[in-house]
Amino acid sequence: MHIGLIHNWPGSKNSELDLIQRIGLLLSRWGHEVSVLDPAGKKLDLITGDHIEDCQLDPRQLHFVLYLHYLNPKLIDTFSYVVNWNPIKYLVFDPSSGEPLSRGEIEFVRNSLLSHDHMLSASSNQLDEFQYAQFGETRWAPRMDELKLHTSCQIFEDLLPVDLSSFRVFYIGANWEKITREKFPESNAKVRHEGLLESLDATGDFVFYGIREQHGINLWEGFQNYKGELPFDAGDSIVRTCHEYGVALVLSSDAHRDSAVVSTRIFQACAARCLIITDRNPFIEREFGDSVLYFDYEEDTQGTVNNILKQTEWIKANQELAQQKAGSAHEIFKNRFSLDAELQSLLSHYGSYYEIHDIQFAKVQDHKVAAFYLCTEENEEYAIDSCRYFLENIKLQRRARVTAVLVISPQIEETINGLREEYPEIESVVFATLDPSEHPAGTLFRAAFSEITDRTFFALWDPQTYWHHDHLANLVLESLDSGNPVVQASTYISNECFDAPFTDSYYLRYSISAIPPIKLHELLHWDKTRINFSSFLFNSKMIAQYWNSMSLLPLLDSYYPFILLATAYLHTQRLPAFVPKYTCRHHMPLGLIGDLDTYPEPASFYLTYKDPDTFFSSEQQRAFLTGAMSSNERYRIARDMCTNDASQILVEETPSNFSIHNYMTNLLHRRPWLLKTWNLLFKAMSRFLKLDSAPDA
Repeated sequence: MHIGLIHNWPGSKNSELDLIQRIGLLLSRWGHEVSVLDPAGKKLDLITGDHIEDCQLDPRQLHFVLYLHYLNPKLIDTFSYVVNWNPIKYLVFDPSSGEPLSRGEIEFVRNSLLSHDHMLSASSNQLDEFQYAQFGETRWAPRMDELKLHTSCQIFEDLLPVDLSSFRVFYIGANWEKITREKFPESNAKVRHEGLLESLDATGDFVFYGIREQHGINLWEGFQNYKGELPFDAGDSIVRTCHEYGVALVLSSDAHRDSAVVSTRIFQACAARCLIITDRNPFIEREFGDSVLYFDYEEDTQGTVNNILKQTEWIKANQELAQQKAGSAHEIFKNRFSLDAELQSLLSHYGSYYEIHDIQFAKVQDHKVAAFYLCTEENEEYAIDSCRYFLENIKLQRRARVTAVLVISPQIEETINGLREEYPEIESVVFATLDPSEHPAGTLFRAAFSEITDRTFFALWDPQTYWHHDHLANLVLESLDSGNPVVQASTYISNECFDAPFTDSYYLRYSISAIPPIKLHELLHWDKTRINFSSFLFNSKMIAQYWNSMSLLPLLDSYYPFILLATAYLHTQRLPAFVPKYTCRHHMPLGLIGDLDTYPEPASFYLTYKDPDTFFSSEQQRAFLTGAMSSNERYRIARDMCTNDASQILVEETPSNFSIHNYMTNLLHRRPWLLKTWNLLFKAMSRFLKLDSAPDA
């Protein structure tokens, strides 16, 4: 199999990269192909974690992707597993400063997890229950079962039992306490081991390893027994160095103990066959029992130090019993928690679960979907390229029976018919009876739709859209299960920024909710750029049932989908159902991303930069910042600007308060007769849609 591993911080050497290396080396040893990727799907070097220049992996090459951090949404178009090893406190508070996360940041955590196919457990009942509770009653929540994955490591068959006759105690870490003290001196964060490591260093029985500097802070300044950094080599150096000393000190933060989760250190110490001294983490007590030595925290640091030193004295006096404990812990690790065992379970699970996933979507096959592309491009070369891209999107779709409906200019009909022959697996229909350059988009759609009568559903596509392989199948399944005639998928926004190397300077924002309650006058008020119509699926029978309403379609040209939404809501009084999976990518021009200080449009991801200087020239930066300041208003749902008076909304003219009435008035202001006709039509349309009121002519 070909498996993708996501590194959330390309170029950063951290514990996640170390774990990725361990997983990658084991999978490669077993004959699988492994690709390390950033969250946007660009390839990284397994050893350094750096980007491989201009190397974007085609997701169709992957069997599945493993996400190792709770802040990674599923943006890569393939089956995904996600695991969260972080305690609950880190999901609602900043782990460094201790400050509460904003509502939007917590929602981002929730929706990142919700976007995946399957969630693995870290053996914390509290964490599992908390995460599952975040999903509510949605049928799209990722599966959770007994499948587990821990921050573990591989088995080292060549290591012999340790010699405890002249042991010292090994500790490796990042000394986060010093970062917290110096970087956030006024924070509410509790320093988890205040002064503990310094006091142990003074005894001479402990040795310390770990990253030397971070955030400009010398983390080990003043330590007499700090031995330096160890290589990032899949944990090999850590395990072998730990083995040399014989005893390992494993510490947990208060947050980790509260949630009963552990870091990789307990597993590395077990792999090294060392005797372990640890605090009372419920996970360790439950899983390892008396095979390790425990100490209790006291109110004062010296009391805690004394408790640890009592255990080192016990080891010196009871070397044979200590040796037995170390052996027992190693066997528990080897049989239940080694990366070897857990990855084998994951690989076995993927094969069986994917079959279950197919069964879940079986009823989708009973219904046909018509996917419409109204090609209004006047440039022939671009029109042909966009038709090809459309057919590629349809070819990607799995589990759904899709008919590609192309509405094109008669001048390129012969060329497009030749293009269709390159996709024999796609059922396709070409309409070239009406020239898109001479007729409104609503007229083109109405004519094509009237000829497609045996398709249960239809969707709209535009050249700025990429549909993931399960996009249409998910929408059909949601409509069938919910009975809702209109369904929307989550959309994420990309542009040239998205195509740059993904680094920790990226800034991902997710909205608080799906879509707001729809008011009928808002359907006329919205700018078409505020909503991506390619993310919607419509029930064809519902539209056909109210076909008389469709006579309004030609009036709005490319805005015609608003009539479809208005008709659905008018007759069903139901909002579109929402699928919380990011299966629709909408490409946006450079600069039109999201406001850095406010939430983006509901149901959409925005990717922006915290520090544009790093990636853009001055001219590009100015364009970016200009877009950032204005785009959120351009793409914000009108609810924030609405009043109870629909007439005021429809006539108010501001750059960010778009209305179709204003648009048409400005367009026709030099043509009095047409302007008068438009005002009469607008009044009639407002009455038909039962708006509160309409502007005076």
